[in-house]
Amino acid sequence: MLFSHSVKKQGVAKAIIEAFADEKRPMFLRELQYKVLKRIKVSTQTLSDTYKAMVRSGMLEKKYRNDPTNISRQFSSRLRDLAQYWENYLAAKKLTSTRKQEQASSAD
Repeated sequence: MLFSHSVKKQGVAKAIIEAFADEKRPMFLRELQYKVLKRIKVSTQTLSDTYKAMVRSGMLEKKYRNDPTNISRQFSSRLRDLAQYWENYLAAKKLTSTRKQEQASSAD
């Protein structure tokens, strides 16, 4: 969802998450860079861009600018809240029932 048009950045994001899962501790970008570049071959610019996008999106968090980064524990709950909001919005606009009817009629 975050990098829907870039397969390369999807791979980098997966490698970043795997690096955090393996280490089980907060890491600075320099440490993360070493571990990710060992796993996959990408430029440091692509890694940096992906890392920054993950921080901005809330997947990764850091308390202060010079603190190490960690995986966000709040991201999944925020994503669930967003999904619930979107479903409620579509239901309020009566868009979900129309699509369900279209799907049912096209299945026949």
